[in-house]
This record gives sequence, structure tokens and C-alpha cells, in this order.
Amino acid sequence: MQSAQIWSISIGGLCHHAWEMPIDVFEKHMLSSYIAAPAFIICNGLTKSSLLTFYLQVSPQKWFRRVIFVTIAFVVLYTIIIASLLLFGCQPRETAWDPYLFATGKCIDYAVMYIIIAVANIISDIVLFAIPMPMIVRLKIPLGQKIGLGIMLSIATITVTTSIIRMIYLPSLLGALDIPWIAAPANVWSFVEVNLFIICGCMPTFRKFFKRFAPKWMGSSSDAACSEPPSSDLLQKVQRKKHTGYTQFDTCGSLELAIYPDTMSSSSETAYAMESLHEQRCGTDSPPDTERQEDVSQSPTDSLPPTDRGKDAYLALMCCTMAQLPIWGYSVSFGIFQEYYSRPGSPISTASSGTIATIGALQQGVMYLMMPFAFLILTRYPRLRHLCGPLGLAVTVASLTASAFVNTIAGLIATQGALYSIGCGLLFCPISHYMNEWFVERKGMALGVMWAGKSGTGIAMPFVFDALLRRIGLKATLLAWAGASAAMTLPTLVFIKPRIPLHTQVQVQPLSFRFLRHTSFWMMQAGVIIQSLGYLMPSTYLASYASTIGLPSITGPILLALFSVASVPGGIVHGMLGDKFSATKSVTIASIGSALPIWLLWGLSLDLANLVVFVIVYGFFAGGFSSTWSNMSTDIQKDDSAADSALIFGMLMGGRGIGFVTAGPLSGALLQAKAHLSNQALGYATQYGPMIICTGVTAVFGAWAPIWKGMRVALGTCKSR
Repeated sequence: MQSAQIWSISIGGLCHHAWEMPIDVFEKHMLSSYIAAPAFIICNGLTKSSLLTFYLQVSPQKWFRRVIFVTIAFVVLYTIIIASLLLFGCQPRETAWDPYLFATGKCIDYAVMYIIIAVANIISDIVLFAIPMPMIVRLKIPLGQKIGLGIMLSIATITVTTSIIRMIYLPSLLGALDIPWIAAPANVWSFVEVNLFIICGCMPTFRKFFKRFAPKWMGSSSDAACSEPPSSDLLQKVQRKKHTGYTQFDTCGSLELAIYPDTMSSSSETAYAMESLHEQRCGTDSPPDTERQEDVSQSPTDSLPPTDRGKDAYLALMCCTMAQLPIWGYSVSFGIFQEYYSRPGSPISTASSGTIATIGALQQGVMYLMMPFAFLILTRYPRLRHLCGPLGLAVTVASLTASAFVNTIAGLIATQGALYSIGCGLLFCPISHYMNEWFVERKGMALGVMWAGKSGTGIAMPFVFDALLRRIGLKATLLAWAGASAAMTLPTLVFIKPRIPLHTQVQVQPLSFRFLRHTSFWMMQAGVIIQSLGYLMPSTYLASYASTIGLPSITGPILLALFSVASVPGGIVHGMLGDKFSATKSVTIASIGSALPIWLLWGLSLDLANLVVFVIVYGFFAGGFSSTWSNMSTDIQKDDSAADSALIFGMLMGGRGIGFVTAGPLSGALLQAKAHLSNQALGYATQYGPMIICTGVTAVFGAWAPIWKGMRVALGTCKSR
């Protein structure tokens, strides 16, 4: 692949205009590009397939291996399809490189194909990161080693950044004739990505390096006897025992046995024997197989699937995460539609920008504000949950379809703003209820993965909608998204199911609202509202801020994409921390981690490098704040044990809605507070200075509940003296 790219660059160079090249040189350059493009996607697919094959040796559990095989099939399928289109997309085929055939031949739009490649890479890279995370969570090793292992296994996701940066340059190729000049920046990042392919493909060999130079990172057994290799006689004895299940990561064995292929037998029988042997010699939290057999005669709940583990729980988590794409895909990309609606040729071009922005404000504001009422109804009447999803899908598709034929601002506010938001809210509520049933001890991790799905949506969808609006127009884009939403949502509604069967649930569930009388709930709710006031300000105004300080126009989209990329691991890590620590600690970490980069990086410099570091650090911590809500629910339930955690979750989402709706007028007032620029090279010196200060303050007071607890302790100490 590198040879093909170097060959292409050696012929055509970089940043050469097409009219500067002789015809024969231009033809050779186009031929080399024609060869390099399918070679790129094939190498990409082979790299991902090799990593997925490596994952197959992580655990012999059937559900895990099925997920791997499905992902491999997806990667192989899109690799074959895209490579075939790149190779045979022109009729006659020579049209791809022969300039004399450009006028008579027909070709697919290769720029669109390159955008599709970038989107497919982003999706598959995120999947590669997410697949081993449940296994890492279940490892019985220190938290620091879990985080280090997660970072090592997430090396493959580095290519997400290069794919996003390439995607920034690709839309300019749509309809372009001077391809050698315009494609040069994208080619540079493609070359970087190819080298990352090599690094990622060598990832499994990192074990030997870290074992030699950083052995503490590899983990060890807590019992010396556990680290001793079993004898072959004892291993054969254990292999002869009949077994009914496998829980590779519930053992106290070493990290090498659990993760690395060269320390595991290729036979699942041997793997199970190793695990059983560890149970005998080291002990385990899991009871013997004979004790795992469920006695359905004792209690109706005995026959229920287990929480926090097993294929059913992780299937529900996967469906819930996938559903975030149709739920949030349009709302997180509304900036693209707002820019389109403001163009002279749009049907509502005469409307003010503030009126157009009302559509986007309603999409998230109405959805969040309806959550307390929707969760209240679905918690009170659990048998309505299975009807809520299909109803939400119908409302969503109907509102998008209707908006495609509306030409007035009032009609778009009603369809794209209010109705669409209600439909997405009806989709979101039942699947969140199901997550509450499936995950108890690892609810923070599950919630983090779910919010990571929302953040991942913001990585690719703005570029997809931008390309669609350029190519097929507004009406076709809305209809296409309506169809895509239905196609993506239907499988999740089919496969996701409640842990408690519908026929065993009572028609009316009694609810407890005693938690509303306790100060702890209102202090946490106040923190959520305050944090939400400033949370969206950086992502909303970073593009205009970059333009104001003289950075290129392409800087804004890159910063926003990096913010979404950082929010994906941020949500997962904060969820995992929430399962280990109290709400006070996890909320404080997220709040302080969000405030420091605002004040030290955004406010103290106008440099692009500092802005890049800022959006990554801020995206990681601020993007993970909502993953701490499971911790908040647990603390609130200490005051009211009968309170339903799903109802508390809905109340907290309502608080976020209040913050989001209030943030719009607040940000406008902050921009008017200092409407001139200063000569000082500081973000505080710009017209965005008050906004930067306010955003940092709201980030700190997102931890209002811990601050309030600390003040109570301090006051109590003073009074006792």
C-alpha cells in the first residue's frame, strides 16, 4: 500500500495543479491513484480482520465469538463492496485514468466513495475499541491495570482521528476537476493512516515488549499458587470433568491467560480446564456449576437471565448503543442543516438565524424536558414500554417525511423540532428502562457505553449530512434519513427485550417519591443543571471562535470532531470509575477535569495546538459527566430505597434539558458582554472571554453536591468547636 502511494506521489507530486502536468504524466498519476485507492481499502480491511482474529483468542464464550464473527463479516463485506466499486466504477474502465475518455465515459463519484470509506473506518474502529471493553471490566486486576490494558487495546482507534481529518478535506473533491491539487492534504493523511495500519497490526506483539520493560503493567495473580503453571496430569483430570458454561474473566488467573493468545490453548476445552483449575486452586467468586443450576420452583425470578453478564445483557447493551445513532444523529448534526437553511436558495432563507436555530434547540430541549414525565409513566405502567418504541419510530419517520414536503419555518419547527424530538424521546425511554433492568453492579459502565454511542454519532454524521445535502438536496436527504432511521431502529426493537418478562410485570407499579423530600437529590439536580448551562458552549462556538482568532475555516469542524472522539472513551471510563467509587469522587473528577482545560488552555492562549489539547481533554471529562448519573441514582436511593433508579435518571435528564434551554439566551448575553477584541494573545481577551469564564465556573459547580457536602462538614466542624 505504501509503495502504491509513494508511486502515485512520485509521478504527480503533491499540490500540483492538473493543468501544470503534461498529459502523459497526468494519465500516469490518475492510473496510480486508481490502483492505490482499492489497495488502501483492502489493506484497511485486512488490518482490522487481523485484530478481530486476535480478539477471538481473548475468550471462548459463544456470544463473544459471535460478535467477533459478525464484525469480521461486516468488515470483509464492506471491503469487498467498496474495492469492487473503486475498481469497476467506470464504464469503460479506462475512463478512470484516461483524460481522453473523461467526456464520453461514465464513472461513479469517487469523492462520495472516499467519504463512505472514511465513515466505514470510523464505525469499525469504534467497534474495535468497544468489543474487548466488557472483558476488561470483568478482569480481576487493579483498576490502573484495567485502564492501561484498555489504552493498549484501543491503539487501533488512533485511525479514527486520521479518518476524521481526511473527511474534512474530502467534500471539496465533490465535482472538482483539479483533483491532484485538491486531494493533496487527504493523500498526506492517507499515508499517515497506512503507517498506523502497520502499528495496529503489530499490536498483539506489544505484550512481549511490556512484559520485558514494564512487567507490573501485565498484572499478576493475587495468590502465589495461582501463578504456578498447572501440571499436565492435573490439567487432564480437570478436562475430563463435564461443564456447562465458561466464565473466563471471572477467574483470579493472570492477565496473560485471559488476554494474550500465546498463553492460551487454541482449544476451548483446554481453556475451560485452565479456568476450572484456577477455581480449585485460587478460589473464585462464582459458585460451582452444580450451585449455578437454577431451581425454577423456588421463585419466579430464579429463571431470569443474570444481570451484568451473559449474552442477553450485552445484546441489550449493544442494541441500546446502536439505537443512539437514529435517536441523536440528526440533532447533533443540525448545525449542517442550519447553514443549509441560511443559504439564499433554501425554502426558509428569509427567516432569521435565531428563528432557524429554534428548530435545533427544540430537538434536544423538548426531548430532555419530556424525560421526567415519560419515565414516570413508563415506570408507573411498565406494560406500556413495549408499545413506546414502535410508536416513537412511527412518529420519527412520519415527522421527517412530512418535513421533506414543508416549505415554511413554522412547519419545520413543528415537524423537525417538536414532533421529531417527541418521537426520539419515545424511542429513548424504553431502551433506557431495559438497561436499568439488565445492569445493576455495572450500571455505570453500561451507561458510559450508551453515552459513548451518542458521542460516536457526532463524529461521522455531520460529514455524512453535509455530503448528502450537496449531492442530492434537502428533500431527498430527509427522506433518506427517514428510511435509514427505520432500518437502523427496527433491528434494535426486535432484539432488545426486558429482563423481566412482560406477562410477569404488574399493570400498575407503585412509585416512591420520598427522595424528592431529601436535600441530596436537589443538590445533585442543581449540579446537573449548572453543568448543562456551560456544557454545550464550547462545542457550539468553537468554530466561530477559531474563525475569530484567524485560524483556517477547516479548524472548526476538526475541533468538533476531536471533541466527539474524546467523549467516546470519556463516557466509558467515567462509567467504569462510577462503578468503583462514590458519586462524590466520580462527579468531582469529571467537574475539575472539565474546568482546568477551560481556564488553562482555552482561556490562556490563542494557539491552535492548545485548542486541540483543550477539546480532547475537555471532551474526555465533560463528555463523561453524564455517565456519573448512575452513581447519583445510587446515592439518592440511600435516602429512599424504594425509589426507582430509572425514574431518578429521567429526573436528571430533565435537569439537563432545563440547562440546555437556558444556555441559549445565556450564551448570547455573554457574547454581548464584551464585543471587542484585545491585542493580548489570550482567549480571555477576545469577545468570548466572559463565556470562557462562565463555562469554567459551570464546570466546577457541576460538582455542587460534593461542594455542598463539604460545606456541611466544615460548618459542622466549626459549630462543634
